[in-house]
Amino acid sequence: MTTKMPDIIAGKYEVVELVGRGGMGTVFKAVQQSLNRVVAIKMLSEELASDIEFRARFQQEATVVARMNHPNIVQVYDIEPHGHTFCIIMEYVEGKSLQSLIDQKAGVSEQAVVSIGAQIARALDYAHAMKVIHRDVKPDNILVTADGVAKITDFGIARFMESKFKTQTGICMGTPKFMSPEQVTGKNVDGQSDLYSLGICLYYCLTGQTPFDGENPISIATKHLYEAPDPVATLNPAISHALDTVVMQSLEKSKSARFETGEAMAKALEGTLQSKSQILLSAVGQDLVPEGATKRMAAKDLQPSSDGRERDVYVSSDNLETLPETPSGIRRIVNMQEPEILGDLPSNTTNVYAVLSGTAAPATETRLPAVHPSDGRGLGGLVKRFWPAGVAALLVACGLAFAIWGNGGPVPVPNGNGMPTDDKVYIALTELRKQTDELVGQKKIEDALQLWNDFQRRNPDYQKESVAARIDWLTAQLPVANRELLAQRRHTRGMAYYNVNPRLAHAYLLGAQDLYKGMQKPYNGDSFIKLLELKFSANTPSSEEDRQQAKVLADEAQKMILKTGDKVNDAVVDNLISAISHDPENFQYWLALARYYRQTGYLDDTRVLLNHIARIAPADSEERKSAATDARQLES
Repeated sequence: MTTKMPDIIAGKYEVVELVGRGGMGTVFKAVQQSLNRVVAIKMLSEELASDIEFRARFQQEATVVARMNHPNIVQVYDIEPHGHTFCIIMEYVEGKSLQSLIDQKAGVSEQAVVSIGAQIARALDYAHAMKVIHRDVKPDNILVTADGVAKITDFGIARFMESKFKTQTGICMGTPKFMSPEQVTGKNVDGQSDLYSLGICLYYCLTGQTPFDGENPISIATKHLYEAPDPVATLNPAISHALDTVVMQSLEKSKSARFETGEAMAKALEGTLQSKSQILLSAVGQDLVPEGATKRMAAKDLQPSSDGRERDVYVSSDNLETLPETPSGIRRIVNMQEPEILGDLPSNTTNVYAVLSGTAAPATETRLPAVHPSDGRGLGGLVKRFWPAGVAALLVACGLAFAIWGNGGPVPVPNGNGMPTDDKVYIALTELRKQTDELVGQKKIEDALQLWNDFQRRNPDYQKESVAARIDWLTAQLPVANRELLAQRRHTRGMAYYNVNPRLAHAYLLGAQDLYKGMQKPYNGDSFIKLLELKFSANTPSSEEDRQQAKVLADEAQKMILKTGDKVNDAVVDNLISAISHDPENFQYWLALARYYRQTGYLDDTRVLLNHIARIAPADSEERKSAATDARQLES
C-alpha cells in the first residue's frame, strides 16, 4: 500500500490531507484544480491493483458505478491510474461515518436511525434498479453530514474483489458481522442482501452491538445461517415496538420474509413514526433510577432559561412517584453523558413523561425542577462552580500586568475577537462594513456578498460568527433567480430548526424543495419532510395554556419591535418563533415573523414564511389573504 502522501494525482488533483486508511486503500482529500472543487480520492492498494484480471474488471464495472446519481450515494467522478495502482475520484462529504457516530455516543437516537435508514434504503433501491448490488453495507460505508443527510459509499468494490479473494471455505467477500445468509453461502446475492446488511446497521445503532458476533469470521457466518437474533427491544426497551418490528423483519433468514425493495423498507421505517409525536431516545446506557438517587441529565432543550441559554437539569427520583407510566409501563430516566444525544428533543419538552413516552404530558403532571437543591447554591457550591473561572481571570490579569511591565507601556486594546484594534484585518473589516452599506443602498447585493465571501476565505478564523451572520443576511436578500444559494440556505435553516421548532423546519425544507424542483434537481431533504409530516399527524391541538403563552410572547415581541425599529433584534425573532412553537395553528404569529424578517432585510425568510402560510393556512383566512398581498408587494 502506498504510504507516502502524493502532492498531485493525475496532474490535476492537488492532495490536501490524508483522510484515512483501510484494507482496500488510502483516502485523501484533494482539490480538483480545473474546477476548484474539493474531492475525495481513494487510492487502491497496490496488492489489489497488481492483479491483471482485477484491473480489467474494476475498470469495466467502475463505469457502471460512476453513472449512478442519487442524493444519498457518494458520487464517483472519475477513475485515474497512479503509479502501480488506481485512484477513484469521488464526491467529498463533510461529515462522519455512521460507525464513528455509534462509537462516540454508544447509540444513535431513534429518530436519527429512522432518518438514516430510510435515506440509505432509498439509495439502495435506486442502485438495485440499475442492477448494482453493494455487497458491503456497513456503518463505515455510510457517511452522515451535520445536516443529517446520509450517503453510502464504496459501491461495487466488494464485487470487484470477489473473484480474487474468496476464502477457501467459499465465503464471499464482505464484512462478516454485516453479511447476509446468502452472502455466507455465496448464492443468490441480490438487493435484499443489501437490505439485510442495512438492518444490521440499524440494529447496531439502536443497541450498540451487532446481532451476531464470534471468535472468528466462520463462527459469525454460521450464526447468520442458523441462529435467530435477539429482538432489539430486549437490549433497548426504550425503542418503539414498531421500529423493533421493522428492524427484525429486515433480518429474517428467508428473503421472502424480508422487505422486497429498499423503497418498501424506507416506507416501513417512516411508518414507525405515525403514532408518535416525539421520537424516543436510544436507551443505550439507560438504567433505572435507584431509590433516593439524583441523576444529572445534560439536556440542552428540556428546561431552557428565560434568556435562551442552556442549563443542566437535575431530577430527583422522588419525583418519579407522581409521574404516570409510559405506554410500555417503564419508569426510567435516561442517563446520558453527551448533551448532543438529546438534540432530538423539542424545546418545549418539560417533563420526564415526555422524554419517555414521546408524548406531551398533561399540565398537572410534575415538572422537572430547573435546579436540584443539592446543586451547590451555598457558599461552598459557588466556590466549587466558579473557582476555575476565577483562576483563569487571575492568570489573564497577571499576564497583562507582565506584558505591560515588560514592554514599558500598555498593550493594544483587543476587539471582540481577541485581536488588537490596529490589526490590518480589523481595519479591512471596518472598511468592508462601510462598503457593504453603500452597495446594499445601491441594490448591489451580489457584489457585497462576493466581498464578504472573499474576506471569509482570506480570514477563515477572524470574527467567524459575525462574518457568517453578515454573509447569511446578504444571501437572504438575493433575488429568487439565485436558486442554488437560496435552496442551500433554506435547507440549512430547516435542519437547524428540525429539533427546536419542527413546524418552522417544515416551512424551510418545503421552501428548499420548491427551489430544487424549479432547478429539476433531486433534493436531499425529502425524507426529512416526510418524517416531520408523520410527526405532525400524531400531534394534538395546542392547549389553552400554550395559546396564552404564545400570545404573551407575541405581544412582547411587538413591544420590542416598536423600540428597535428596523434594527435586527434576536429577542424579537426568538419570541415569535416560540409563539409559533406554542400555537402553530395561529397564523398571525407566522405573518408577524414574516413581516419582521422583511422589515430587517431577511427577504428570503419572508418568502418562505409567506409561501408557507399560503400553502397551509385555511383558504378563507385573513392571514392567507394578507400573506398573498405581502408576497405581491415583495416581488413588485
